[in-house]
Amino acid sequence: MEEFASQTPPHISTILREYRIPILFLVFSAICIALSLLLFTKTLQTTEVIQFSSDNQGITSSGSAKLMVDVSGAVLHPGVYAGLTWQ
Repeated sequence: MEEFASQTPPHISTILREYRIPILFLVFSAICIALSLLLFTKTLQTTEVIQFSSDNQGITSSGSAKLMVDVSGAVLHPGVYAGLTWQ
């Protein structure tokens, strides 16, 4: 028992000195993985120009306006939907 009590734990500086190269490889690998994931997700993102229509098709003869939404892309039910009506 006294043998274990007399041993002091290794200091952080000796651990860093001993495992310097594996730690550097670990940090470098983590940076490379993070950059590759960032670049991969950026290449998958596409930007499309949003086009607004200025025609007055949603306005009825009574002067009320109807909100119309064109849903497209990765959705279950794409199409043009008409919703709220206000004056």
